[in-house]
Amino acid sequence: MKCPVCNNEMEKGKSFFTSMQGLGQMILSFTSDEEAKKGLFKRQSHDKMIMSGTEAESYYCSKCKSIITITKED
Repeated sequence: MKCPVCNNEMEKGKSFFTSMQGLGQMILSFTSDEEAKKGLFKRQSHDKMIMSGTEAESYYCSKCKSIITITKED
Protein backbone atom coordinates (compact mmCIF):
# COMPACT_ATOMS: atom_id res chain seq x y z
CA MET A 1 0.00 0.00 0.00
CA LYS A 2 1.27 3.47 -0.87
CA CYS A 3 1.35 6.06 1.90
CA PRO A 4 -1.22 8.81 1.19
CA VAL A 5 1.04 11.34 2.93
CA CYS A 6 4.43 10.79 1.21
CA ASN A 7 3.75 8.05 -1.40
CA ASN A 8 6.31 5.67 0.16
CA GLU A 9 5.55 1.93 0.26
CA MET A 10 4.00 1.02 3.63
CA GLU A 11 4.66 -2.06 5.79
CA LYS A 12 1.59 -4.21 6.58
CA GLY A 13 0.96 -5.28 10.16
CA LYS A 14 -1.54 -4.94 13.02
CA SER A 15 -2.43 -2.27 15.54
CA PHE A 16 -3.45 -3.24 19.05
CA PHE A 17 -5.82 -1.03 21.00
CA THR A 18 -5.33 -0.89 24.74
CA SER A 19 -6.88 1.25 27.44
CA MET A 20 -4.73 3.07 29.96
CA GLN A 21 -7.15 2.02 32.72
CA GLY A 22 -7.76 -1.69 32.19
CA LEU A 23 -10.74 -2.88 30.18
CA GLY A 24 -11.94 0.19 28.37
CA GLN A 25 -13.51 1.21 25.15
CA MET A 26 -12.97 3.87 22.55
CA ILE A 27 -15.37 5.34 20.02
CA LEU A 28 -13.90 6.20 16.64
CA SER A 29 -16.08 8.73 14.82
CA PHE A 30 -15.58 9.78 11.18
CA THR A 31 -17.21 12.87 9.66
CA SER A 32 -16.48 13.87 6.08
CA ASP A 33 -15.32 17.41 5.34
CA GLU A 34 -18.63 18.11 3.57
CA GLU A 35 -20.70 16.86 6.51
CA ALA A 36 -18.57 18.88 8.96
CA LYS A 37 -19.80 22.08 7.26
CA LYS A 38 -23.34 21.28 8.42
CA GLY A 39 -24.61 22.06 11.88
CA LEU A 40 -23.57 19.77 14.74
CA PHE A 41 -26.95 18.03 14.92
CA LYS A 42 -27.50 17.86 11.14
CA ARG A 43 -24.25 16.17 10.14
CA GLN A 44 -23.92 12.44 9.62
CA SER A 45 -20.97 10.51 11.00
CA HIS A 46 -19.84 6.90 10.97
CA ASP A 47 -18.97 5.44 14.36
CA LYS A 48 -17.15 2.34 15.54
CA MET A 49 -16.76 1.19 19.12
CA ILE A 50 -13.37 -0.39 19.73
CA MET A 51 -12.83 -2.46 22.86
CA SER A 52 -9.49 -2.66 24.62
CA GLY A 53 -7.60 -5.70 23.35
CA THR A 54 -8.85 -5.37 19.77
CA GLU A 55 -6.40 -5.86 16.90
CA ALA A 56 -6.86 -4.30 13.46
CA GLU A 57 -5.08 -4.46 10.11
CA SER A 58 -2.66 -1.53 9.84
CA TYR A 59 0.03 -0.07 7.64
CA TYR A 60 3.15 1.82 8.79
CA CYS A 61 5.27 4.25 6.78
CA SER A 62 8.89 4.34 7.96
CA LYS A 63 9.56 7.50 5.95
CA CYS A 64 6.95 9.86 7.46
CA LYS A 65 6.01 7.72 10.51
CA SER A 66 2.30 7.56 9.55
CA ILE A 67 0.08 4.69 10.72
CA ILE A 68 -3.11 3.84 8.87
CA THR A 69 -5.52 1.41 10.53
CA ILE A 70 -8.33 -0.33 8.68
CA THR A 71 -11.56 -0.74 10.66
CA LYS A 72 -15.09 -1.54 9.51
CA GLU A 73 -18.29 -0.07 10.84
CA ASP A 74 -20.38 -2.58 12.79
